[in-house]
Order: sequence, then C-alpha cells, then structure tokens
Amino acid sequence: MSIFAVTYDYRPNNPLIAENGAAHLEFLRGLSHAGQLISAGPFSDSQGGELLLLRLSSTNTGVSSAIALLDVDPYFRAGCLRARTFRQWDPSPSL
Repeated sequence: MSIFAVTYDYRPNNPLIAENGAAHLEFLRGLSHAGQLISAGPFSDSQGGELLLLRLSSTNTGVSSAIALLDVDPYFRAGCLRARTFRQWDPSPSL
C-alpha cells in the first residue's frame, strides 16, 4: 500500500471551479467508497487549492498510478488547475 499527498493549485475565484464542483465532489466520493481516498478538502486560507490523501493498493503503488487515478477528476479534465503535486507519504507508525 502507498499513500500520496496530492495538492491542487487553483484560483478560488475561477468560474470553472463552481461549474465543475458537483462533479468533482461526486468523483471524490467514488474514490472514498472504493477505499482510495483517505481525506480531501480545500485549504482554509484565501489562496485556493486543496489537499487530497490517496491510498493505493499493493499492486498500483507508484506515482504514475496516482496520476492516472486523478487524471479523470473533473477539475483536471476541465482545466481548473494551475498545477498538481504528487508526493508519496509515509505516516509514522509510532504516533
């Protein structure tokens, strides 16, 4: 199993965010129900963007699998994002 911290960078006033928000949330709900999304949500400052924590199975553990999984997100497909970052994350087992 691999966990990825993914950031989406977008302007908070981008009209494409509002237009695609419902489809984006439905997409995230699907990932959550499939056990692939640990948590997600917008940053609370005024800069826009959001953080997603993905859980990938033991057979699809690389960053290319994480990218492919989110390439079908309506936000990405509609061109809402200025940038995305993908970083593999290893939570501390001692906490």
